[in-house]
Amino acid sequence: MIYDGSLHDTTNISSAEYLTINSCNIRHSRGISYTVVRDAGRVDYHVLYVAGGECTCLYEGTEALMTRGQFVVYPPNKRQWYSFAAGKHTTTLWVHFSGSGVEKILSRLGIPAGVYRAPLAGEAEACFAKMVRDHAIGTEKHRVAAQGALLELLSLLAPEGERVGAVAYPEAVVKMVEYIHSDWQSELRVADIAGRVGLSESRAAHLFRAAVGKSIHKYITDLRISAAKEHLRNTSSSIAEISEMMGFADALYFSRAFKAAVGVSPRAFREQSEKSGPPA
Repeated sequence: MIYDGSLHDTTNISSAEYLTINSCNIRHSRGISYTVVRDAGRVDYHVLYVAGGECTCLYEGTEALMTRGQFVVYPPNKRQWYSFAAGKHTTTLWVHFSGSGVEKILSRLGIPAGVYRAPLAGEAEACFAKMVRDHAIGTEKHRVAAQGALLELLSLLAPEGERVGAVAYPEAVVKMVEYIHSDWQSELRVADIAGRVGLSESRAAHLFRAAVGKSIHKYITDLRISAAKEHLRNTSSSIAEISEMMGFADALYFSRAFKAAVGVSPRAFREQSEKSGPPA
């Protein structure tokens, strides 16, 4: 399937601030073949990093097969094309960012656009996970922390040669958010998440709801529904394929969960999106 990444790209924003993260996440291909194409690129910078498996990308007409530790840097307004093969479970980490200071930062670090291998893959992946976690939590302090993690990440990706403020969330909740975002497309049980932070299931559930404002189950479901909406808008994948990719047990359960969250079925949502077209 082909995902037209230029449609409904609501985070495609150029910021006047020094450094802004528009979006970032961790995604697993789950062995499903798909290709992302943005013919006109985006107005921000895009780093796509392979943490496992393999991903084929094109940069300025040159094809590269990226494996763990390799990444591509797409600058603004440059065509983007990357693809995942069927049967290959590939994990990618990605971030879209912009700002008045980005060109100077990349220039100082010696990271021009193109395809590279990270000199410190393990450290880069840990930093990526921290950035995703803090950006997802979304408080002002965590947004600043995410920006700091992005700066650290870029320094770790550069060729060789305490987060700001008090944490607003309990550390256990921060770790739970990090764990969820590291593998949100797989089967995640509250008991397993609680075990990761050394808490009972009931205690973990109580802390998470008190801090985040929703249950662990709803947080995971909302994350999956949000990604599913993106695929329904921009790909021709079947409901069953999207259900599998998003980590739902089956297509029927996915359809019920989607309708409960959005108010319409996945099929109706896709039809409405096709009628409305891309946003102005």
